[in-house]
Amino acid sequence: MVDTCPTCGSITTRPLFTTRKQSIYDYLLKNGVCTTDEIKRAVYGPHPPDSNIISVHLNQMRETLTANGLKIVSCRGPGATYKIVEVKVRTNAPT
Repeated sequence: MVDTCPTCGSITTRPLFTTRKQSIYDYLLKNGVCTTDEIKRAVYGPHPPDSNIISVHLNQMRETLTANGLKIVSCRGPGATYKIVEVKVRTNAPT
């Protein structure tokens, strides 16, 4: 999202998410296709929680990403992978 500085008027950007979700978002953008375990280690360090917290965060992020022309593509199951992609807008060709 783009904002302007109230003091000088220059364009600034603000994060889309809170700190933890922003870390997940940044990691996915930087690394492309990632497993849940890779994301956990990158975001939580050497002792990540034993839970489905990454899936929970990703599900909570979906609405914000969709509003910004992005979506999370996932391949579920053991070794589930995720990536963020741009949503392609379909246009009807004139006939």
